Amino acid sequence: MQNNKPIFLNPPELGREEQEMLLEVMASNWIATSGPHLELFEDMLSLFFNGRRVLLLNSGTSAIHLALKCLDIQPNDYVICADFTFCASANPIIYEQGIPVFVDIDPISLGISPKHLELAISSLDKKPKAIIVVHAYGMPANMHAIIAIAQKYNIPIIEDAAEALGSTYYQNQCGTLGDFGVISFNGNKIVTAGGGGALIFKNKSDYEKAYLLSIQGHSNGDYHYHVVGYNYRMTNIAAGIGIAQFKQLDKKVAKKRAIFDYYKSAFSVFPEILLQIEAANVFCNRWLTNIFIYDNKSYDWSTMKKDAMRNGIEVRPIWQPLHSQNIYNSVKYFGEGNAKHISKSGLSLPSGTSLNQEDQDRIVSCLLDLVKA
Repeated sequence: MQNNKPIFLNPPELGREEQEMLLEVMASNWIATSGPHLELFEDMLSLFFNGRRVLLLNSGTSAIHLALKCLDIQPNDYVICADFTFCASANPIIYEQGIPVFVDIDPISLGISPKHLELAISSLDKKPKAIIVVHAYGMPANMHAIIAIAQKYNIPIIEDAAEALGSTYYQNQCGTLGDFGVISFNGNKIVTAGGGGALIFKNKSDYEKAYLLSIQGHSNGDYHYHVVGYNYRMTNIAAGIGIAQFKQLDKKVAKKRAIFDYYKSAFSVFPEILLQIEAANVFCNRWLTNIFIYDNKSYDWSTMKKDAMRNGIEVRPIWQPLHSQNIYNSVKYFGEGNAKHISKSGLSLPSGTSLNQEDQDRIVSCLLDLVKA
């Protein structure tokens, strides 16, 4: 009998620990945007990120926005952003009326290309105010080269590590390599709080500015407002879920990597199917496993997705280059089409930590049938 149980792309895995923490938070009556669990989660994250200050927010997008506010992005300021990323990396630039400049990727890490990054900086008519680096799908970008270029031109780095919690670069946690680090706790992330994000700071003054902005611009409850702020703080109830999840991070990373290893082994007899490799001194949390098919066929990923979905398996085409999107079609772009080539060749596979052996066997069997068709 055919098993058509739905297999979703990257669902959260919640259990007894999260349920108990929710009950604890509710019993405390601290459920809004302050409370002991919010403070505890920030302390836990600060310790994890080598003592850097951490501000918990309602999304990773809010974290990027506040980082740009700390850098005083003004209308018509250039901000460089990786071309291959989810739109949330770039949209906050528009919030501040800045001008995104999209830079192509290195085809190995899928992170921003150092060669094209320097070309962009040297070609623009004024110096960019920031560089947004993305660790795509949890894989660390080539940070040594990127940092060297940023330091050469004295441009701060916002490190979008939304998907890279637990990934390391030369044993440094992703999120601590730039001037600002961004983490997401969205429902599909390796650690979820049901939503939310974190902004990680190198400098105390940036933390103080971002904190004030995140609480509507007033700090002492007397309704005197110092700046025009935002309602950006995470709730204490979300922080409680995040604490329970974060305690399981090592186990979750190990399971994600095991899922990747299984796919790698299962597809190894088909040389046209490639999986992303780790460079030396890079450790990837394997947040989402992607396959890349290079055999000169023109795969219709939308048709393949529909066929897989008919078998109860959720797969998804990988990101499309931002510079090719209608909302950004007038934006400056520096590159040679690496992101476009990758996007035509890649497919994201189910990678949730609740996957079992039978699920993965079924996914592999279905995809191999589709590839051979």
